[in-house]
Amino acid sequence: MANVKNILYVHGLGGSKESTTCKNLREILRDCTIFADDFDLFDVAGTQKKIEDLIAEHDIGTLIGSSFGAFYVLARKALPFRIVINPCMKPSIEIPKLDPSIPEKTVEDLQKLEAAIYVTPEKNENGIFTSVMKTTTFGIFGLCDELFSYRDFFEKKYGRKFEIPIVFTTGCPNDNSASHIFNVEGAGHKMTKDQLSYPVLKAFESVKKLANADDKIRKNYETFSIEVKLGECVDPILPLEEADNFERHILERKNRQERHLNRIRNLRKYIEDSDEANMEEK
Repeated sequence: MANVKNILYVHGLGGSKESTTCKNLREILRDCTIFADDFDLFDVAGTQKKIEDLIAEHDIGTLIGSSFGAFYVLARKALPFRIVINPCMKPSIEIPKLDPSIPEKTVEDLQKLEAAIYVTPEKNENGIFTSVMKTTTFGIFGLCDELFSYRDFFEKKYGRKFEIPIVFTTGCPNDNSASHIFNVEGAGHKMTKDQLSYPVLKAFESVKKLANADDKIRKNYETFSIEVKLGECVDPILPLEEADNFERHILERKNRQERHLNRIRNLRKYIEDSDEANMEEK
């Protein structure tokens, strides 16, 4: 797994790599290395590619995004870990209100991405949302955000606490109070260093716990292999990335089976309807 102390910060609308939030994060997380760059957030595909390139180049283990930038952090399919600050979870709705110059194509691209990142492959074949993504994502919300608030939507999708099916308990700390949501009283859309300090430190503490537990599981996992017979029921304890891939595989297989069954049902109905029509002719 990548080094969680190597962090990539993705700024919001009108921001840059020199943003105040980025500077504050560097002071709060002094033992981490925070990388940043300037993103053209209206270029959806370009921003996603740039994030991927930076992750690979700097061995990024944690993504932090604010506002519009947080949307791109949530849109990444797998690890690394994510911390989002006042995330704009539906930018196709919010950004045109803030900047009417946004290109129509950008709005369309954002709508397509929004349709994928909050749903599972089971509900939408383009969906990317998995239990592992839910487990590794943390949200920080100012309760006096003057622009928008997706706190309730975030809670609905990612939950307040660690809640994972038994098969995906990999890396989950034995702390039932571990929260995925941090509310900051009196904070607006742009938070001060003092407002950010506690929730960022607590969220990153959870990230480190998850990463450490995942490393232990990964080491054990790499020392043995299990032969699974067809029809056997197993609850594998997998490293986070493996668990993510395993869940995708299960959902994809289920979708293929459902499509196959639907084809069989339609064929049977067609045959039955044809038989009835032939009987009526006779």
